[in-house]
Amino acid sequence: MKSRFASTAIHSGSRARGWIDAACRSAAIALALASATASAAWYDNPSIVKKVPVAQNVPTHPHFINKSADDSLLLVNLNSSDDNAAPVLLIDMASLADRSVAADEVAMSRPVSKPSEGFGSGWKGGAISAKLGLALMGGGYSSETCAIATDGETWTKGSGLKPLSTSNGWRIDGLDFSADSQYLYSNFYADSTGGDTGQGKLLRWTYNASTGKLVLDREFATSLTRIRNISVHTVNGRELVYCGEGGGAAAKVVAIDVSGDTWIEHVVSSGIEGLTGNITNVKLSNEDDANPVMYVLGKDGKLAVCKLAADGLSVAETPRTFTSAEMLALAGGLSGEDEFVNFEVAKDGKTAFLIKRIDTKNANLCVLATSAYIESDGTQAINTGYCINEKTKIEIDFEITEVVSQARLFGQDGSGCGNTAVLYFGDTANNFKFGYGNTFNGVFLAANNL
Repeated sequence: MKSRFASTAIHSGSRARGWIDAACRSAAIALALASATASAAWYDNPSIVKKVPVAQNVPTHPHFINKSADDSLLLVNLNSSDDNAAPVLLIDMASLADRSVAADEVAMSRPVSKPSEGFGSGWKGGAISAKLGLALMGGGYSSETCAIATDGETWTKGSGLKPLSTSNGWRIDGLDFSADSQYLYSNFYADSTGGDTGQGKLLRWTYNASTGKLVLDREFATSLTRIRNISVHTVNGRELVYCGEGGGAAAKVVAIDVSGDTWIEHVVSSGIEGLTGNITNVKLSNEDDANPVMYVLGKDGKLAVCKLAADGLSVAETPRTFTSAEMLALAGGLSGEDEFVNFEVAKDGKTAFLIKRIDTKNANLCVLATSAYIESDGTQAINTGYCINEKTKIEIDFEITEVVSQARLFGQDGSGCGNTAVLYFGDTANNFKFGYGNTFNGVFLAANNL
């Protein structure tokens, strides 16, 4: 028996995880999700396309992740002071994005084999520059950190390390390089005594080679109560530093124009709808497009996708928002840690990256992209990480040669965010049905009509 089945506009009032299953032998089933193409933005029809273990059986609390401006390297700090941990990862972004590269074959290096090698510990964020061939770490616990050489040809544990600290003893944990790598921008976490007054300041640093210190070049008081992380982007010819409110009531986002001698703060949004004022990350993709895309992540996991005006200084529209439950599904459905403190996205907006702890000792880096094609051999269930909605179109090509009980073609299991539903073949009348257990919403197609 051979057939083609197509269904459109499958609606779930609250979205749930999608999976593919087929309890049949010699069946080839392919799921193509509508509007998914190789050029689609990751958020159009998102799923986990790769899950890379970054921490295994060591105490960690991964914080801010950052990438080089040329999209070649991803810098991950695991925020661990345990000497059994390799707390810094440099990951090749091309192998992350390439779906033909298995998770255990992704090119990466752990250049610091243990925190005591790296002249500091508890690093939360960092900046990475392909132009300089350097990665810098930052942490809120100490001004001591280090610089790491990122030459892909010579990555080895413990190589290329250089001690580094701020000359005034200030502690910084949200970092990013300027477009030309001449300056390092950062937030302000605390002073040399641990005092945290003035956490809304944006700082700019230079490097003094003779002392091995970061020297404060400039500070700017923003209108924010607290800045957790920053990102530097060039939009419409201007260098802009984006950051969000990390300690207030409203989810305010600002962009500081640092192109000229006089720095100017622009309020991109006085309050992102659906988010509270505990923003951990503001990132941009598609900087050169007519409408750059901004991603605003809250510590509770809510994410807003905003298209900006061409100058990058105001929100034109918000085409997509994700609830905490949806982001949890896109982090692998893990619930061992209630904070979302890291997010990164490729320049073209086709791939995004998110780390979520399974528990205090294990964490995965999830690579997110639109699911153009997901294939099952008919013997296993596949968690796509996708939450079906009223715009979802499901198209399935399949051949059933033998049915053992039921052939479950597609479904959502409702874990934490919606009703369970199953599209399956197999009952006394051999009908295709959409339902669960002994109930179903209707018969789509009778098998004897095929």
